[in-house]
Amino acid sequence: MRDEITFRIDQDVFHLRFTQATLQRPHEPTEQELAKARRGYLFPDFDDIPDEHLGIVLDGPGAKFWSDKWKDSDEHRLEHDLAQVLEEIRLRHGYLTDLRVRERERELRAQQARVERQKRQEVARDRAVMAYREHMIDEDARDQSRRWQESNRMRAYAEEVRRRASALDTADRERAWSWAERVTEIADSLDPFPDQAVPPRDIAEPSETDLQRFLEP
Repeated sequence: MRDEITFRIDQDVFHLRFTQATLQRPHEPTEQELAKARRGYLFPDFDDIPDEHLGIVLDGPGAKFWSDKWKDSDEHRLEHDLAQVLEEIRLRHGYLTDLRVRERERELRAQQARVERQKRQEVARDRAVMAYREHMIDEDARDQSRRWQESNRMRAYAEEVRRRASALDTADRERAWSWAERVTEIADSLDPFPDQAVPPRDIAEPSETDLQRFLEP
C-alpha cells in the first residue's frame, strides 16, 4: 500500500506517504497441497500478508525536528501522531522561511556593499582623473619652461655665431650667418612665447593604466 497526500505552504511542498508493510508468515498447507506434495509438488514456505499496522513517511525540504517517520503498533495508534506530523510540517516551513529571510537579507547586504564599493570606486576614479589632469598641466608647464630656457640658450648661441662671423671672410661669414639663422628658427619654434605660454587647452582622456598611479590604495 502506498497513498500520498501533498501539503503546500507558500512555496514549500511536503508529501505524506502512508505505508503498509508486507509480512511473511509460515505457510500452512492445505490438504490438497499436502496431497500434491506427496506426488512431488512444492508449496511455498511463507505467505505474504499485509501488516495490520500502518506507517507515515514525511518527504520534503527542511531540517528534521521531531521525526520523518511514524508507525502505529499494538500499543500506539497512528492517529495519535497526527498532531506531531502537522507540527513537524509547520516547524520545517518556519525553518525554511527563516532561511529564505536570512538569504534575502544577505543578498541585500551584498548588493548594498556592491553599490557602496561602486560609489567609492567612482569617487576615487574622479579624484584620480583630476589628479591626472593637474599632473599633465604641471608637466606641460615644466615642458614650456625647458623649451623657453633652451630657446634662450639657442638664441644666445646664434647671437655669438653672428658676432664671431664678423671676423670671417665673406664665404665663411655667409655660412655662419646662415647657420645662426637656422639656430634662431629652431629657437623660435621651441619658445612657448608669445602665444604658447598658456595652460594646455585639451588634455586627452586618461586610460585606466594612466590612472593607476593616481588611485588611492
